[in-house]
Amino acid sequence: RVPEHWDAIRLLACPWESPLRESMAELPTKRRRLDADSTLSQDPAGRLRELLRRDGCHVVPGCYDCITAKAIQEAGFDVCFMSGYAVSASRLGMPDVGLCTYSEMLESATNICRCIGDQVCVIGDGDTGYGGLSNLRRTVEGYARSGLAGISIEDQVFPKRCAYAKGMEVVPRDEAETRLRAALLARDELRA
Repeated sequence: RVPEHWDAIRLLACPWESPLRESMAELPTKRRRLDADSTLSQDPAGRLRELLRRDGCHVVPGCYDCITAKAIQEAGFDVCFMSGYAVSASRLGMPDVGLCTYSEMLESATNICRCIGDQVCVIGDGDTGYGGLSNLRRTVEGYARSGLAGISIEDQVFPKRCAYAKGMEVVPRDEAETRLRAALLARDELRA
C-alpha cells in the first residue's frame, strides 16, 4: 500500500510526473502572477514589497533546493520561503539545530535564486544571523546579493535549538530589537 503522502513526495522529487500537477496547475489562475505584471520593481526586495501590498492572503510554500523551487515556480506561486529546517534536513539529514552554516545556507540561496530567476520572490531563513551583530549584517548583505527578496531573523539565543523543539529560549526584547536595527541598517546601506 502506497502512503497517502506519496503524491506530495513525488511532486517534490518529480514534479513533471505527479498526479498533483494538474490540480496544482489551477492555482495560478486564481491570482495575478508577478511575472505578468510589468509595473513591478526589478529588484527582488522591491517585488516582494509590492506583492505584499496587494490585498489578500499569500500562500508561501517552502523550498530547500533547486528542484523544490522549480516545483513551486511551476505550480504558479509568486513567493516561497527557503526553510532552514528543510535545507538542514536535505543537506545534512539533521534537524535545524544550528548545524547548517551561513555559507551552506548562502550557497543554497544562490542556487535557488539562480535556478528560478526573478519569477518567484524567495525569502530566506536567516537563523539568528549566524553569530553576533557583525555576522547578522554579513548575513543580510550576502542573502541580498544572492538574489533573495527577504530574510527572516530569529530571536532565539545562540546557539539555537529547533524552533519546534521543547526548551527553545529567546533573547531579551532589547537584544531582539538591536538585532532588528542591525538588519535594517544593513538593508538601508545596500539600498544607498
